[in-house]
Amino acid sequence: MTHNTPRLTALLCSLLGGICIIVGGILFIGDNVTAQSTAPDNYIGVGDCNDCHRDQWRGFSETPHYLTFVEVDGETDSILADFSVGEDLRLFQFTDDSSPRPFAAEDIAYVVGTGRIAQRYLFNNGDDTYRVLPAQWNTTNQAWETFPLPNGDDWGENCATCHTTGYNPSSHEWIDDGITCESCHGAGLDHVEAADDAGRNIDDEEMVAIKSAIALNPDPSTCESCHQPISTADACDDPIHCGDSPYAAWSVSPHSQMVANEDGDAVSNALCNTCHAPHEVSSIVATNDGGICLDCHEDQPQQLLSGAVVVDQVAGNPSAHHDEGLACESCHNPHSIYAIPEDTTLTASCMNCHSDLTNSGLRNFVDDAQASTRARMSVIEPLVTADTPEWVSAVITTVQADGSDGMHNVAYISQLLNAVEIELGIVVNPTINNVPAVAPSDPIECAECHENEHAVWQTSTHANASLGDTFQQAYAANGQPSYCMSCHASGYDPSTQSYVFEGVVCSTCHTMTQGEHPPGPASVVSSSDVCGRCHSGEHAPAYNEWLVSDHKDFNVDCVDCHVAHDNSLRLDDVNATCADCHEDAMQDEIHMGADMTCVDCHMSRPVGEGDDPIIHHTMIPDPRTCNDCHGNIHTLQFDPARDLTEADQELVAMMQEQVADLEDKADTNLESGIVGGAVGSLVLVGFLLIAIRFGRMR
Repeated sequence: MTHNTPRLTALLCSLLGGICIIVGGILFIGDNVTAQSTAPDNYIGVGDCNDCHRDQWRGFSETPHYLTFVEVDGETDSILADFSVGEDLRLFQFTDDSSPRPFAAEDIAYVVGTGRIAQRYLFNNGDDTYRVLPAQWNTTNQAWETFPLPNGDDWGENCATCHTTGYNPSSHEWIDDGITCESCHGAGLDHVEAADDAGRNIDDEEMVAIKSAIALNPDPSTCESCHQPISTADACDDPIHCGDSPYAAWSVSPHSQMVANEDGDAVSNALCNTCHAPHEVSSIVATNDGGICLDCHEDQPQQLLSGAVVVDQVAGNPSAHHDEGLACESCHNPHSIYAIPEDTTLTASCMNCHSDLTNSGLRNFVDDAQASTRARMSVIEPLVTADTPEWVSAVITTVQADGSDGMHNVAYISQLLNAVEIELGIVVNPTINNVPAVAPSDPIECAECHENEHAVWQTSTHANASLGDTFQQAYAANGQPSYCMSCHASGYDPSTQSYVFEGVVCSTCHTMTQGEHPPGPASVVSSSDVCGRCHSGEHAPAYNEWLVSDHKDFNVDCVDCHVAHDNSLRLDDVNATCADCHEDAMQDEIHMGADMTCVDCHMSRPVGEGDDPIIHHTMIPDPRTCNDCHGNIHTLQFDPARDLTEADQELVAMMQEQVADLEDKADTNLESGIVGGAVGSLVLVGFLLIAIRFGRMR
């Protein structure tokens, strides 16, 4: 044991030293942004680059990159500010003045920024050192405003590395004003020397050497060295340098994913210069009417968004987003792509317009809509054969190539899939042309054996389907179209547009399967498809609603709840009928109060102010129905002060203060625990070393 003690001591000391090094590294790692890492001596300046690359220079000299730092030198054209206002914000203590005064255009040595958002200004301190003047001109608001600087008003510490080329922090000198060639492509001395050595007749090997001496296609991390925010905190009030990091968003987006190019090399899907043209004034590559996005993304998203006709079988239906004039970037941040982040703590772009919604609500809507589209496509795709109509394949290809799982135009894509499902027989959609002409039987004859059923049926809605006041009024108001009788009467013949019996008689539902009845059997209706012959379509969508309900998935058919002979429910009332399967739901003391039924939430759909709600069979509660009891609870979540009394607002404010106090205490406890743990660990290590030392002495 004694012989191993020195080794153990050394091991523990090494471990402790390693911990100190790691902690020290964490504490002292700097995060200063620098645009170049090569020694400034290797920079040659934009003039030398221009000797060979004149075409690039012609466009580049007017770009925001080049004009991001401009010397005034007596010419004030580059200064956009209005010096007739904002004197109180422009106060500055000049070296030669006894008291502060508002700075003027004549005091400005350099303009920082092109003015796309704002302009800032530098003052020459007299020894070729520069100070940032205390107010910026906000070109959007056309007003002066103060702004924060992390390093005082020192130009070199705050701005120089990203607003000049080849800045030397030791001498405070730089090669070029603004962002020029070598800021992105790297120092050019080796590149120029390789070209000079090659002379006029350059062979392949020399060309490789020339190109390899410079960064031809800068990596996005080069752009990131300057195009990153100084802070992502919400409290940061710098309109230029705060906000989300484009590089951080890009690095986790599909744009950054690696794919194989034509040569088999792994490259990113899209680099910065795939979309941005740094040598051009606009800086955005615009190559078609649909924008740069359509260079890579096929035209299906734009086609669906605009509601253009995909197939003749379905009318076009433009999205509301298209009608409002929204473009791809209105919803999609090009750097992250995702309009609605998976992380619901991040703000969805939808909320720029839909401010009354929540991130989680939007996320749930997208998840549900996309899951529905994927589920429908998973049923459709295996049914496609060589004999499938071309228009069906065209719809499938369009939805697949769109890539949004229906989100670019939820309603239109659903209509396209509806048509495909009908064509493939997945869904039956009865119309006046495919309602079968059933040879009717006289209900009086049925009554000879089925007297009780006939007595019940005589006063039912079915028996009076063509005679009721509601139908007669609508029938007359619409010009008495004869095809209504295909469902509201019996024995309707489309060829003669005539019918035999008023209302829905027995033989409409109970068809003969083997000869005459009796003695042959008559069908006993158990399938919802029979009801769906008439109770479907836009006019009476109960069957279509049932198709997308959980009832359909669990084989709960119409007749499991309804008695067709008198249109009543199987059991005494709504709740009793539902309770036959959903017994546990009846225990809900809040939603199943004495005056409430299942229909109130699951089947009631508001129509308009003062109108009676309509009944639907999807069994999915309509949020507007919830509002009848719960009010605008989601709006209150968005803005708790809305529609609250003064006393309620005071209560909310007090509760928010209590929550803030609890959060502060939790943070304090966490920090105390971390510090305490660290101190405890050091003490423990100290005791171990003492114990080991004591052991060696023995």
